[in-house]
Amino acid sequence: PIYRPGQKVRAKVVVVKRSSSGFKPLSGKKITLKASDPNGKEFFSLTQKLSPNGSTSLGFEIPAGRLLGDYSLSADYGGRFPCSRTVYFSVEEYKRPEFEIIMEKSGEAWKYDKQVEIRGRVQYYFGGPVSGARMNYRIYRSRYVPVFYRCFFPGTSPYKEEIASGRLVSRDDGTFSIPFTPTPPPGDYKNLPEIARFLVEVDARDAGGRTITGNMTATAGKKAVYLTIEKKKGFFFSSDPIRVEIKRLTLNDAPSPGKGRYEVYRITSTDIPSLAQGYYQQWGWVPPLELQLRDTPHAEKVASGSLRHNEKGIALARIAPLPEGTYRFIEKSRDKWGEEVEQSAILVVAGKGKAVPVYAPSVTLAEKDEYRVGEKAKLLIGSANCQGLYHIEIWGGKYLLSHMLIEGDQPVRLIELPVLKKYRGGVTVRWFGVKDLRTYHGEMPLSVPYKEKELKVNLAPFNKELRPGERVRWGLSLKDYKGRPVSGEALVLMYDRSLEYYRKGDNPWLDILYLPRPLPQAGTDSYFAFYSPNIPITEGLLEKFLKIFRTPPKQPPLPRLRTRRTWVDYRRYDEETEYVTLKEDEVKREKRAGPVPPGEGRLAAVSLPRPKIRKKFTETALFKPALITGRNGRASFSFTVPEQLTSWKVKVFAFTSDIKEGRLTRETVTKKELMVRVDIPRFFREGDRGTVTAMVHNESEGTLSGSLNIEIT
Repeated sequence: PIYRPGQKVRAKVVVVKRSSSGFKPLSGKKITLKASDPNGKEFFSLTQKLSPNGSTSLGFEIPAGRLLGDYSLSADYGGRFPCSRTVYFSVEEYKRPEFEIIMEKSGEAWKYDKQVEIRGRVQYYFGGPVSGARMNYRIYRSRYVPVFYRCFFPGTSPYKEEIASGRLVSRDDGTFSIPFTPTPPPGDYKNLPEIARFLVEVDARDAGGRTITGNMTATAGKKAVYLTIEKKKGFFFSSDPIRVEIKRLTLNDAPSPGKGRYEVYRITSTDIPSLAQGYYQQWGWVPPLELQLRDTPHAEKVASGSLRHNEKGIALARIAPLPEGTYRFIEKSRDKWGEEVEQSAILVVAGKGKAVPVYAPSVTLAEKDEYRVGEKAKLLIGSANCQGLYHIEIWGGKYLLSHMLIEGDQPVRLIELPVLKKYRGGVTVRWFGVKDLRTYHGEMPLSVPYKEKELKVNLAPFNKELRPGERVRWGLSLKDYKGRPVSGEALVLMYDRSLEYYRKGDNPWLDILYLPRPLPQAGTDSYFAFYSPNIPITEGLLEKFLKIFRTPPKQPPLPRLRTRRTWVDYRRYDEETEYVTLKEDEVKREKRAGPVPPGEGRLAAVSLPRPKIRKKFTETALFKPALITGRNGRASFSFTVPEQLTSWKVKVFAFTSDIKEGRLTRETVTKKELMVRVDIPRFFREGDRGTVTAMVHNESEGTLSGSLNIEIT
């Protein structure tokens, strides 16, 4: 993720094309690879031919003397359907951190005016504790303001204020704790939830004088826990037993075991609540049934029971089959201070017929969250205010895949849709109907994932602990989603995890080809839109244009490239490049200064013997760009472990000839039972006085004794 000037950058490129049978590797073609500095000046260019698997790899050195900052590496294919891709990486003069601060996620509930313990530990990347580290901490508070609140309630944007600070020293095992009592923010915002966010920042300095920063966020409120309700189905049938899973969590999303009680009430009111209209006839957001029926009273109780949330905070309510209709499920629970919390959800039960009595202005429910090709999706659609003809549209992103008309007298009705192969990647089901010159509508996404494109990647054997300079051999295995071995190609890389202190490693991969499709554009209607022209146009050039505009877009013909820039849409999404230049006065000052003669403010060049490198220290331990697995889905590789004592991030990116893909991330550590670390400044000036610090770590289970000698030559 980050490099120094003079280091070597290595990368792998995979190019695929889209065909009628799916994605395939673009083999045998040439691509151009270019690297540029933060000023956009190109310093590396290479043209390479793609392998039969559509891949290639490269390596180049970052030249010294260039600007520091974000560098770019781009790959361009200039065939009939050109495409390109750009990734960015950092180049800085940095010192690799030796230790890190790990803030523990709070498992206890945070409640206003109740003391909590903020815990963490300071440890070296090889796992040893940093004892006696001098630490400073600061705690900031801000009011929790949902994003959409900031538009409707001006002046409620969150602001950060420091409310606590202090100093402490880590214990012998590297742990530390901060006692803290969260308090509510000042002011009274009646429309906002009674919740506040707290940011904890901690600086730690070890014996070598290096300072590292860590942080965490936590949430506190008047009520310390909350409930979430997850129905096992979007709606149920009258013959189905009903299962409802409820999670009891703290405000920091940690499981909170406890007791609760649920009740189920029937909703029999035929009063239909109103639904806000969209702006300028645009179909706006349709709230879920829980919000549509929030003010609708419920009738008799039909079921009740006690619940016990386990160590994971989960409780399962088992309810006997219910007659068709609409029901409200309510659970109530109390935190350990006696504050009551409540959560509710709407349950819809369909009968044997197509009509379902749901008195809501817009209903769109799917029985299952996820479908596979060949299954039938059962949905409830409609409005209690409308009946008769409904239009059903199936959208794949911005493309209309299919359209159908459904007639009937039922306001809310049950329909079945076959899940076709072209629905892979997910679709949006949209319906609308018209009554009394008013449009009623609804939509919801259906998940149809590319299960058959998933690869299961595993490293076995794999060492969680390594020895410096050790020669190790690991194995790689690839299996499809059914567990069958497959042949494929993999990139295996291993780099020093401490580098992620400066920048997280973000490696794009082929899974972007199988992301869920986006939602279609918002629907519109023209009823009572007086600004719309009513003059009929039946001939001429304008009539031809209107006919084209009224025709829904279709999916483009195949083949085409699934890239950031295609022949379908030539818009580019390149990020702006920030150009960095020297100021004019700095250039003049440098010219006036001229060369400095030896002995006057600068050391004269002295011919010294080349130092002998003692051990292998490298921040990239492994980079194997084209590891091929056999028919049994297995391959093996070996490498020599670098000498530094640290933690390593291991990543595997694999794919097959039919573009199945998978990735794996693991961690390992290089350590010894007895370790000596020397911490020295990166450079000295003539006449400086410096301190050389040596630290001894005993990672064995016993006590060791001996002598330590420091020699400077």
